[in-house]
Amino acid sequence: MKIILILIISMFLYADENVDSQKVGDYEKGRTFYFHLFRESLGYDGVVFTARHKELEWAKMFEDDAREFKEYLVNENSDLKELLYSEKFDKSIKNHMEAFVRHYANDTGNIPICGSFEFE
Repeated sequence: MKIILILIISMFLYADENVDSQKVGDYEKGRTFYFHLFRESLGYDGVVFTARHKELEWAKMFEDDAREFKEYLVNENSDLKELLYSEKFDKSIKNHMEAFVRHYANDTGNIPICGSFEFE
């Protein structure tokens, strides 16, 4: 009986862990999104962009459905408003962008191997 109870508890813990992992983005995907969707509109590469803030500052911007992050980018270029407030951004892009900016924030020590985010 104890073994069955342990197995059931383990299943719930594992399922809960998988739900949380879906909230975590992939910084490489975020880098790709930045390059193709934001770089030209903002006028600087991802190295410059991510180095503007510390990791916890970026994290704070992504609280409350990334409200502050969206406002920050719209203030940089109002043409980004439609993308940033779209369902596509919230469902497919936001978590990867958060992972990207936090991974390369100015206090993490993470620097891209090539020194920039240019794709060959």
